[in-house]
Amino acid sequence: MMDHRAVDEEILACLRKAPLFQGLDDESIRRLAGVCAKKRVDKGYCIFMEGDKAEQLYLVQSGTVVEYVTGPNELDMAVKERRQGDHFGEIGLLIDEPQFVTTMASEPSVLVVLARNEFLSRVRSEESISQYVMRSLAHRLLLSARHSIAYAYLDASARLAYLVIDLEGNEGGTGMVSHSQEDLAQRCGLARQTVARILGEWREAGWVRTGRGRLEGIDLKALRQIISMSRGGGTD
Repeated sequence: MMDHRAVDEEILACLRKAPLFQGLDDESIRRLAGVCAKKRVDKGYCIFMEGDKAEQLYLVQSGTVVEYVTGPNELDMAVKERRQGDHFGEIGLLIDEPQFVTTMASEPSVLVVLARNEFLSRVRSEESISQYVMRSLAHRLLLSARHSIAYAYLDASARLAYLVIDLEGNEGGTGMVSHSQEDLAQRCGLARQTVARILGEWREAGWVRTGRGRLEGIDLKALRQIISMSRGGGTD
């Protein structure tokens, strides 16, 4: 269900904080807020499916959204997590093609939604938005290429190690990763049973401690060694 208002203060605050719209003056932000809508979604809600028509730009006001693609062995593979201030859905709008990912809320979330024509109008008229979109797409392309190259030459254990190191860094270098085994499996394109087996081996070696929905005491040096010794080929 969407709430439509002339100027919603929560939408206004979200737009002001979003990097995508940092170059707009306050009056432009207010006009933009007047054509946006707010959408509240529950955990597990599918925002759009791969192949759906691209009709809206989304910004995360609160919560977390995860993008999935179909990976090896037809497994859903998580490729990107969107948090507060992040935007998504723009690629399909820009190239006028169906969505290339499936996007779901991984926790209760509030989204700010902008219709396709309103977004494209501002991309054409606001240089700061078009420049930010180009930088964002270039960064996404580089990140995707890096992950693709890494995963192509790493075996299952090394792929999981690569992912855990990346997630640990994203969580502030605390030595902890707050993700379930199922989520880890989706993120690196492995079966859940494979991830459970590998984590069991790491646990026995003292490289990690496992808890409900998290990993703790991560030995980053040992995981980097797994990556350096990988010869690729095994995805189980």
